[in-house]
Amino acid sequence: MRIAVIGAGRLASCVAPALQKGGAEVCQVWSRTRASAAGLAGSLGCEAVWGGVSDIVRDADIYLLCVKDDAIADIARQLHAVISPKAAIIHTSGSVAMAVLARTGHGSCGVLWPMQTFTKGRSIDFSEVHLFVEATNGAVLSMLRELALTLTDAAHIHRLTGDQRRRLHLAAVFASNFVNHCCALSEDILKPMGMDFSVMRPLLSETVAKLDIMSPAEAQTGPAVRWDEGVMESHRQLLASQPRTRAVYDQLSMSIHLLAVGHDE
Repeated sequence: MRIAVIGAGRLASCVAPALQKGGAEVCQVWSRTRASAAGLAGSLGCEAVWGGVSDIVRDADIYLLCVKDDAIADIARQLHAVISPKAAIIHTSGSVAMAVLARTGHGSCGVLWPMQTFTKGRSIDFSEVHLFVEATNGAVLSMLRELALTLTDAAHIHRLTGDQRRRLHLAAVFASNFVNHCCALSEDILKPMGMDFSVMRPLLSETVAKLDIMSPAEAQTGPAVRWDEGVMESHRQLLASQPRTRAVYDQLSMSIHLLAVGHDE
């Protein structure tokens, strides 16, 4: 399969080399800016194009959209006007409906969402990444499965509806984005003491390791579980000058306690 990668940001910079390593042909990289397109294309040894879609290759089998969510619809419309109707337009978002692509009038559309956090310059082992696919028809679904198998094994490839995928994306926001934000708040608390966040890494490692043998609810510890008001009030006092962080502390503490005692919100 010939793949044109649309976008050169964090996701594209991780998935395009992995596709190439798995045996797929990345024939072109497009980006809005020359520097971004040339940077990724240069590392792959393929053509770089930038700006409008007029120079995008016409004979690719898959146009893989690795762009911001709010750009997907516009770029898909532009692609539909110039590419073969047999080519597949595929987006890689966890939260955007496939209908955004189908509304362009293009018949061959789909979704390939790798549930992972991506950072430029950091290599990802896709063999451990779960991939979630959706397609407008069986031919596109077969193409997506073939593409996904260049990245990981069949056990990590799942077909989901759009509603299921968006719910999974919400769960991932809690498990990754919110957890990372709490780590950033922890780092801010440590800074006045001149202490590096690295002191938290053994704690984080054990927190994650426990999830191999028990559920997150079973693994939960801390003052909020037992509602230790003395400890919690001392924490609130320490956060007196940080009202937004204190609000997060209060909300999370209440949520932890309600889950621990089996109450709904």
